[in-house]
Amino acid sequence: MSVATAPPAAPQVVPSCTFNGVPANGAIDVTPGVTSVAISCTGLTPSVSHFIADASPLAGLVTTGNIQDQLNLTMGFSLANSDASGNLSTSFVIPAATVSSNTDGTCPPSQAQVNVGLTNCALAVASLTGVPEGFVLLNYPGQPSPPTPNLSLNPTSGDVGTSVAVSGTGWWGSGTTDNPPTITVGGVPATTSTANVPHATYTLGSGAFGSGGTLTGGDLTGAFTIPSGVGFGTQPVVVTQTNTHPANNAPYTGVPISATANFQMPPPPPVDAAPVTSNATATIDRNISNTTTVTLPATDTDPTGINTPVASCSLVGSPSDPRLIVDPNGAGTCQATLTDNGSATVGATVTFQFTATDTANLTGNTSTVTVTIIPTAVVDGALDVIVNGPVRTAAGAKTIVGKATNVGTSPITVCDTDISWAISVNGSPTTGTVAPKNPGCSDLGPGSSHRFRFTWTYGSGEVSLGATVDFTGTLSVANDVDLTNNTNTETRTAK
Repeated sequence: MSVATAPPAAPQVVPSCTFNGVPANGAIDVTPGVTSVAISCTGLTPSVSHFIADASPLAGLVTTGNIQDQLNLTMGFSLANSDASGNLSTSFVIPAATVSSNTDGTCPPSQAQVNVGLTNCALAVASLTGVPEGFVLLNYPGQPSPPTPNLSLNPTSGDVGTSVAVSGTGWWGSGTTDNPPTITVGGVPATTSTANVPHATYTLGSGAFGSGGTLTGGDLTGAFTIPSGVGFGTQPVVVTQTNTHPANNAPYTGVPISATANFQMPPPPPVDAAPVTSNATATIDRNISNTTTVTLPATDTDPTGINTPVASCSLVGSPSDPRLIVDPNGAGTCQATLTDNGSATVGATVTFQFTATDTANLTGNTSTVTVTIIPTAVVDGALDVIVNGPVRTAAGAKTIVGKATNVGTSPITVCDTDISWAISVNGSPTTGTVAPKNPGCSDLGPGSSHRFRFTWTYGSGEVSLGATVDFTGTLSVANDVDLTNNTNTETRTAK
């Protein structure tokens, strides 16, 4: 038994042409009546004639099915034969004519034609039935510049999912084929879109050879849907057509075909803000109490539309001195009770830190409270006895001084009557008298002192040469906490 197999299919031959060495679909610079273009093609139908034509881009839009209507839009054409292998080699001089029999066709194209994407005339190789087999774009002197596209949106505001219609003119990226644009909103691609720039259309006119025809195109149509992921507020909508022009196709190569319009997205929703605390001070006066209550400054900073008030304040860490106890008063308040367990007579400055939390459980910044502890006022008077020089037997009297000093923390008033004297001569109390020189009182603040001067008048015959005299003064102040410094003695020997 034998198995018959079909012979392999002959490979399909695709026409391929170059124009002055430039591959098909490229672009070359030409001068009417001067430039000669060397044309080389392979893969053509063998041994038949082919059109070589310098054509207006309008020729590519003629849909009448009559090859003559297309030829009427050429600056000139010729016939060239392919060889038995389907190769063609010829040259073609760019015609001096720049207007075709159908006067709508010009080379270079008119500004109106460029505006709809018909930017270049072309040197084309085609079958006698008009089937294109290869072409090159022709850059004529004075090629019109491309237009600047414009863009309108409707509506101009909305949220994700909004369908937005687009419109505009000057979109020159389509020409003879549709070229749908890409669209981004705030940089996010719009993947649902019917936006398009339909290819240009041309209808022959009623004039000679079809002159006076109607040209349309370059209009942006359709709609897109706002994609998810777009930011809030004003966002740019960027519509862009791909520029398919080849290299060396000035002034069109690489020129952006794009326009931008703003679309208003919703504003960002309000966001809950944490409470803001601030530093504060407090005082505990131990002359009054060892406790005080302080309000911890905490402010609700929520924007409009959010209401999460301050719920509580909390201690952060421990006070800088353990003598201070801080007791927040519980939820719903930012007050704290401060208690000083230190010595009432010793002042101090103690700090502690706190934060505030709102009803959404957001905690704000940390602030510091500085607590000044004022000690209890201490009454403490001290006395120094001052005796200048010796006791002289012949003098009969001696000036003595009692220097009263406030060594406490509370103001005191000292009078001469608060100082008493015990004077002995050889161990026996004096029989003389002591009297103030300037009777009076003095108000002494903490650390202040005052000298009270007294005169001791000797008793009769009690001071003899060599006698020992002891001067002892005592200060009496109400509520004095330390009596050990209230009495002082000075001793002198009589001379």
